[in-house]
Amino acid sequence: AAFGIPSEGRDVVLPLLDGYAEVVASL
Repeated sequence: AAFGIPSEGRDVVLPLLDGYAEVVASL
């Protein structure tokens, strides 16, 4: 993950990370 990304980027990336975490947790 990159640090210092703009808030617009976080708004896009955070939901993707949440979905990835859910997939990993379901394994």
